[in-house]
Amino acid sequence: MRHGCMILIRLVFRTNKNYVMEDSMVTVSIIIPIYRVEKYIERCLDSVRAQTYENYEVILVDDCGGDNSIQLAESYISKHNLICWKIVSHDKNRGLSAARNTGICVACGQYVYFLDSDDTITENCIELLVNHLAKDVDFVMASYTNIPVQAVFPNFGKGIYTQEELVYKYCKQELPWNAVNRLIRRDFLLKNSLFFYVGILSEDLLWNFHILAYVNKAVLVDTITYHYYVNQNSIMNSCNYNYKYAEDLLFISQRMYELVQNHFNRPQIHYLHMVKYDIIPRAVLWHHYPFKYKWHMLSNLFQDRFYVYYRFLPIKKMMVLLLPAPLLILCYFVSFWGQEYGSVVFRKLRLGRM
Repeated sequence: MRHGCMILIRLVFRTNKNYVMEDSMVTVSIIIPIYRVEKYIERCLDSVRAQTYENYEVILVDDCGGDNSIQLAESYISKHNLICWKIVSHDKNRGLSAARNTGICVACGQYVYFLDSDDTITENCIELLVNHLAKDVDFVMASYTNIPVQAVFPNFGKGIYTQEELVYKYCKQELPWNAVNRLIRRDFLLKNSLFFYVGILSEDLLWNFHILAYVNKAVLVDTITYHYYVNQNSIMNSCNYNYKYAEDLLFISQRMYELVQNHFNRPQIHYLHMVKYDIIPRAVLWHHYPFKYKWHMLSNLFQDRFYVYYRFLPIKKMMVLLLPAPLLILCYFVSFWGQEYGSVVFRKLRLGRM
């Protein structure tokens, strides 16, 4: 369930003794969940301390990882006498979503910025985003790159975008749905109860869908300000049979389906179709699940279909999606196998002729 401020009452504050900041002075709250990142935490904090923009606070949320991460953070704060930094501790591990929700509720800034504790930001990151704030804009988002693979979004865009324009850019997969690297109005989050759903993986995908349902305008800045370090042992990059990942994706699809039934918004439904019929099937097929499990998950995924929207789709896509579930699933398997192994097959065929 989504957790709001009312349930976040058991917080233990461990704040630097020199922390004396007026709420009205704080413009940006940088929220950093801390969980088992002792190898990377100082690298992250160095990038925050190097910011050229000065009017910010840092909220480190201790999510009880059991390693030395939070002790390293405390030592870092003390060593550099960082009076605008504070640590908020959970009583037990609650996950990334709950940590971010905690940060939203205790933040003093007009805007919040989410940063993962194993990543870094450029020294002009916050200043650049603040300089692009405009009237009636709910958030400002800049581009990022993956490390070690230098992957970026070539059609990221720049300038002010309306809700419909933003959604269609997401439908074309020109923007990341990650919660990080965007400066977002805190009152916008609180007014619309845009908290993260607790207890699921890929929580950013569902959160971003909620955001787009309420956003008025946003600014895109086609400049890389965030370095996303790819963890080869993460769920997204693991070959292990993490069934919760697939099950949570199915849950996200069902939750989105419920939302668009209550609010028939053509751009949002178009986005739902992209997630339901592109992102989630590819994610399930790409992972090394047993064939029977993949078939079962896709069967459940295609059980509910928003037929009323099909008339807006291209005729070829509409005809495919109208197929009975078994035939539709078979099409996905054939397409995936063709993409994954087609080049290998053709290469072997050419070698066979020599």
